[in-house]
Amino acid sequence: MSLKGDIHLFDDQLENLYLAIAHYQDLKAIHLLTMPLEEGLSKYEKKENYFKARFCAVKQVNLDYYEPLLWSFWEKQYTLDNDVFSFLLKKDPERAFNLTIQSLKNIEKIFHINFFLCGNGSNRIPLTNTLLDMALKKQPEWTVDLITNYIKSGVNRYELTSLMIKKASEIKAPSFIPLLFEQLEKQRQYYNYLPLVRALLTFKNEEINKRLKKTILTHKYLLDIKEDDEFRMLFK
Repeated sequence: MSLKGDIHLFDDQLENLYLAIAHYQDLKAIHLLTMPLEEGLSKYEKKENYFKARFCAVKQVNLDYYEPLLWSFWEKQYTLDNDVFSFLLKKDPERAFNLTIQSLKNIEKIFHINFFLCGNGSNRIPLTNTLLDMALKKQPEWTVDLITNYIKSGVNRYELTSLMIKKASEIKAPSFIPLLFEQLEKQRQYYNYLPLVRALLTFKNEEINKRLKKTILTHKYLLDIKEDDEFRMLFK
C-alpha cells in the first residue's frame, strides 16, 4: 500500500483496513495482523504507523480474543495505552510488571511511539506516568535511579522531562534536591526551568525556598520567575 497526501488520511485508511481484518476474529486475521512488514516502505509508510493501526484495530474489536497479540504489540513494538495496560495487568500481573521495566528501560522509545495513538494525542503522558507508578510500587530504588539518571542526562524532551521532574517532586527523595538545583542552574529557557522551580517548591522546606530565591536572584536568566504570580511568595 502506498498512499500519498495528508499523513492523517493515510493513518485513517490504515486503521480502517486493519479494523476490517480484525473483525473476522480468526486465524487468517491473526496472520494478517502479525505478518512482517515489507522493506522499502515509502516515506509515507512508516512502520510505527502500521503498528499503531494494528493495535487500535485489535483494541476496538475484542481484547480477550486478541490478548496474545496485545502482549506481542507491547513486548516487541512498545505499542500500548492505559486501557490495554490495565487489561493485561489483570491477566498476568508478573508479566505486565516485567514488561513495564523493559519499557521504562526504553522510555524514550515508548514515549515516542505512542504519540497520537488511536486518535489520542495525549496518551503517552498518562501511559508513561502509569508505568512509572507501577515500577515505584515494586522497585522504588530502581525507579528513583531511572528518574535521577534521566533528569541528570539533561535530555531536552519537554513533555517527558517535565513528567520526570514532576515524578521527582511527588516522590520527594532527598537525593532529588541537589539534582534539581543543578539542572535549574543550567537552564536558560523559561519553559525548561519552570518545572524545576515548581518541583523544588513542592518540598515545602524553608531552607530549600531560601536557596531557590538566592539561585533565582543570582542568575539573570531566571529573573523572569519574579514576574510570575505563581512565585511571588518567594520574593516577599
